[in-house]
Order: sequence, then C-alpha cells, then structure tokens
Amino acid sequence: MATEVYVPDARDGHLPVEPKSAYAATVEEVPGATPHENGTSLPYPKLKRADGTVSDFQIEERPIDEIKKLKVAIIGTGLSGVTAASLLPVKVPGIDLTLFEKNADVGGTWYKQESHCPLYQSTFEPKSDWSEEFARGDEIRDYWQGIARKYGVYEKTQFKTNVQHPPGIKDYKGVLRHSSNWDPTVDLTGKRVAVIGNGASGIQVVPELQKTAAHLDHYARSPTWIAGSLGGRDRQAEPMPFSAAQLADFRDPHKFVAYRKALEETYWRRFDAVLKDSPASRNARDKFVELMRARLADKPELLDQIVPAFSPSCRRLTPGPGYLEALTKDNVAFVRTPIARFTETGIETEDGTRRDVDAVICCTGANVSFAPPFPIVAGEYDLSRDWKHDGKFGFPYSYFGLGVPGFPNLLFLYGPNSGTVAGTIPMAAEAQTTYIARLLRKVSRQHIATAQPSRAAADDFVAYCDAFFPRTVFAENCKSWYNGGRPGARVHGVWPGSGAHVNFIIESSVRVE
Repeated sequence: MATEVYVPDARDGHLPVEPKSAYAATVEEVPGATPHENGTSLPYPKLKRADGTVSDFQIEERPIDEIKKLKVAIIGTGLSGVTAASLLPVKVPGIDLTLFEKNADVGGTWYKQESHCPLYQSTFEPKSDWSEEFARGDEIRDYWQGIARKYGVYEKTQFKTNVQHPPGIKDYKGVLRHSSNWDPTVDLTGKRVAVIGNGASGIQVVPELQKTAAHLDHYARSPTWIAGSLGGRDRQAEPMPFSAAQLADFRDPHKFVAYRKALEETYWRRFDAVLKDSPASRNARDKFVELMRARLADKPELLDQIVPAFSPSCRRLTPGPGYLEALTKDNVAFVRTPIARFTETGIETEDGTRRDVDAVICCTGANVSFAPPFPIVAGEYDLSRDWKHDGKFGFPYSYFGLGVPGFPNLLFLYGPNSGTVAGTIPMAAEAQTTYIARLLRKVSRQHIATAQPSRAAADDFVAYCDAFFPRTVFAENCKSWYNGGRPGARVHGVWPGSGAHVNFIIESSVRVE
C-alpha cells in the first residue's frame, strides 16, 4: 500500500499533513504472520536527544496549504498607514484589516499640512501629472486619499477614534494657533503677529505672514541652517510648475521612471555630508554661510545670530525660500531671548520685555520622543513610559524600528531608527510593509501564535547604532528630532546609514528563528 507521508522539518517547527491520508507506515497482511505484522502499526523508534529526552513533536491535523486568518489593526492612516492598508491584502492572503484614525480623513501629515514636497508618491500608483516639481500639500493629500479610495482603505477605517485637542495657553486672550492645526479662515492681514519657532514649520510660515501682517515678532530659540537646495535645484518661494514638454515626456512610463530615479539618486548621493568632518560636510558649511550672508545683506548683523556652531544636518535642513529675506523687512523683529511667559495680551521674554500681539502662531514642532501617546503594555513594560529618557529602556529600544522584544505581534512602520535623511519616505514605507508582509505570511502559513524580535537581535542593532552615530553630525550639540530634542542623547530618529543601505537591509528576507 503506497502512502504519502509528510515529514516534519525542524527548521519550520511544524509541518501539517493531510489528515485522512497520512498515517504510520504499514505492511500488507501476510498469512501466518504475527498480529503486529498484519495491518497494525509497526513500533517506530523515536529520536532521543543528547540529554536523554524524547521529542514530543506532534503533527498538526490540517492541510499544508491551510492558512491562518490574521486580524491586523493599523493605527494611523498617514502615508505609511495607507501604504500598509493597500499592500498587505495583496501580499498576505486572508488578512483582515481594521484601521484607526484620530482625524476625520486619511492623509496624516498631508491631511493637515500644506508644505511643498517632491517625491511623495508610491511605486505601485505612479502619478506623472504633478502640477509642480515641489507639489503642494493639498495635491499630495488628494493623491494619497485617492489611493485610499482605490484600495478600500476608507471602508476599513474607524475615524475620530481619538481626537487630539489643539494646544492652548490659558492666559492669552488673542488668536492662538498651532501650525499643525492651521485654520485657513483666520485673516491676519494688518494684525500684530508672533511666530514661535524656527524649525521647518516656522521657516515656512514667517515669509507668508510677513507679507500681510502689520508687524511680526519671530521668536527663535536656536540658530539654524538654511539650505541652498533640495534635489540639486534651488527651491523658489514661487510655484515651480512642470513645463508642457516635461508633462508630455512623463506620459512615457520609461521617461517618468528615469526622472524619478535621477531625482532619488541625487538625494541618496548627499549622505556623505552627514559624516563628521567629511569634505562634503565642510563644503556644505561654507556654501550655506555664503548663501545666508547674501540673503541677509540688508541686515548683516543677523548672520551671527542665525548661523549655528553645529554642522549642517545636525538639525533637519530646510531650504526656507523667502525666510531670510523676510527677516530683513522693517515689519519683522527677530527675537532670540527665551520666552518667560504668556500675558493676556502677548508674550514676555526673560529680559522683562513685553510684546503685545493680536495673534500667536506656535510652530513648536511635535512629539519627537517616539514614545506613543497612549499605553502599549506587555508585562512590566509600557512603551509610552519606558521609551522616554527616564523610562526603563531610556530610549526607543527596537529592532530595525519594526518591533520590540517582549511585545509580541506589535509592528511599526517608520518607527525609531528606521527613517532616512537621504532618501524617500514612500519607498521606505513600501520596503517596511513588504518586510512585514513576509513575516505575516510565515505566521499565517505555519499558524504561529506570536512573533517578536529577540533581545539579542535588538541589542545587536542598538550596538551598531551606538557605534555608527558618533561618526556623524547627528551626535553634535544641537536639539533635533533625531535625538528627541535632547542634545547628547542617543540618536533614534534616523537609520544608521544611507537610504540605499536601509533598503538593502529591509528588503532582504526575514530571518526567523
């Protein structure tokens, strides 16, 4: 009697068999044979381990191609959430997705922000008819919301799950807004306005408000570099539309892909500028100082207040078209004195100076600690507490920014130490989603209950980060989202390497033990 038998593979732990066709080896009935030779199972010797114990392995009674249905929750429908919700159902058969979003619509950053940016598109939904080289925020938002509609993300999403309250100061009686919660109906024409912060948002807000405000006080706690260009071409304050000839060329998929690859290559080639004391870093400093000097020609005394002691890229670089020019205008005051408190009518600085304003715009950034705003608990650990500098981990401890030892079935997209400073976020999100899909397929095929990175693997990754970052400008004395706003702290905002490096690592096969 011929019988098909599936033999367990130690590398996989379990291999299922067809329940009705797989059984122990038998022999045909032979006249005069002993009972155990006539159709009953032969005794089968079990493997003894070196310590004398016997394996208790049991074959699972299910077809080999039967997958485990996976229920997966995605928190957030920004760029990474939409990417995951679009690709995982294609890459992981039988997955059941539910998404949770605190806002009223998908888009994440681009649901709220209007910043211009290039290269914010996926590879699986190419768009060749962008209106400008640096697309407007509303165009980027519409693009990602269109992907969400096409791939059924809206139907899987529960909106307004957690509504974030806009920031406010109790004493101040005037108009108060945060740049991340902008109200386009507020008209500040002819008003006295204060803008707090000179990070990416403040640098973009100041030149626009300067044009219409009666007076603008710009509070800048730290000096900052103003970069000359992104992608090899100076960013202008005015729109930079594609020409009709360019848009016609982009209808040819090969030409459009070639354009995108050339632009991505330009970004990736900038990575050597983040290496401490490298020729590229020194050249960037010299170039930026001369550029800033020229743009501050009408108020040269501002140069020493704005140029940092730390190297370019220690903080996030921003081109800032029109920003330095706005600071030289007669209706703008550049204030470096720290703020002491808010009054009912304005702001008082530590030197006792009071400045009354009709509106305060807070460009004070976001939570850059990576600690989640809600409890994520496993055993004695809570990531909302223990990823903070005074928690049990003391920093955002992870493996590749994708998972945390001791937190089974918890995965991150664009988590700590997974982003890049020279590359594109959509490509990184797709690579990480593909990595997660490989893991989930294995979990589904083998009916694995839980998956998590090992402590040894995470420790090795952290050790690599700690050896790499001191060689870069990220470890210099500056406050940035790379170090959680704490100079000298462990760098957890970016990957320890280039965009090409992280993609090579993440796109490799998942290592499962």
